[in-house]
Amino acid sequence: MANLDNTHITKLKDLINGAVDDIIAEYAAIGHAVPSLDTVEPGPFLVPEAVPVRMRNAVQIIEAACAQLSCTVALPGSALLDKALVIEEPACLQVVTEARIADLLLDKPEGLAASELADLSGLDKAKLTRILRFLATKHCFKEVANNRLSVRLLSSDTSSIIGLITDEGLSAASYFNEFLTSRSEAEDDSPFKRWSGHQLFEFYLTEQGRGRGKRFIRAMSAWGDATGKGFLSKASSPADLVFVYPWESKPKDTTICDVGGGNGWGSMSLLKSQPHLRVILQDQPQVIEKAKELWTTEFPVAIEQGKVQFTPFNFLKDAAAEGCDFTTYVEKS
Repeated sequence: MANLDNTHITKLKDLINGAVDDIIAEYAAIGHAVPSLDTVEPGPFLVPEAVPVRMRNAVQIIEAACAQLSCTVALPGSALLDKALVIEEPACLQVVTEARIADLLLDKPEGLAASELADLSGLDKAKLTRILRFLATKHCFKEVANNRLSVRLLSSDTSSIIGLITDEGLSAASYFNEFLTSRSEAEDDSPFKRWSGHQLFEFYLTEQGRGRGKRFIRAMSAWGDATGKGFLSKASSPADLVFVYPWESKPKDTTICDVGGGNGWGSMSLLKSQPHLRVILQDQPQVIEKAKELWTTEFPVAIEQGKVQFTPFNFLKDAAAEGCDFTTYVEKS
């Protein structure tokens, strides 16, 4: 009898089971069960930097192993078709985000009738029903009620990053193959310019892009929240050593140049935690103006005490500020 080797999937199963046990243990250690998708409560871990190291690793293992297991057991043609059809999900997310469906369902645990949601949102009832049903199969929304994922689509910074990706991002992505195969030698050629006719920040100055430009600033804050901007400001901790830099050991007025820092969400978090530091924020002129507005509202004392300096920056011509002790750079595609 032939040797039937299935270790390539049984090892994945073992990885998943072990990671699930780790997550259950981390929640149990603080007296919680793992939150259900049906709840709209935030749970005990509000930001990525609050998640224990073992739990972060377990989540990554589950995400990767489940994806590999799914592709392994599915027929190849079906798996590839699923990958091509993934475009449907962001397209539907764009609809519900711009229609503010999550806001309409706020404080309504039983949900609303599809007809009422359609009237309030201005969308066609039949089409909206199918969109919400589809998103429910992707675990976002509980058909006509919010759940743990959809509640993050409330009018907020999070909905702004979803809007950015599903609007400008998805539109520009449709030109990616054309961009790669055209052999253009223009320095400013890009999928985004082929879609909009402008470079990114030039587009945000146009009538068509002005509103999107305001959303972009909020989206950058959401990106930091979702990816863990607080890691930058964490002080030394043996439990999280891999994510930590000992900022508290640096002398007073140690200066960080934050190149491409957007509205400075990461730097602001750092300065609030380590007020002995200074920051030079460099980004496009229009972004810097938005950054000034944010800091004036959220952290005016940093401006008053000269802890932050706002410097307009041309990514193609300018260099990072001289004399800084640290330089960070955030690449924007």
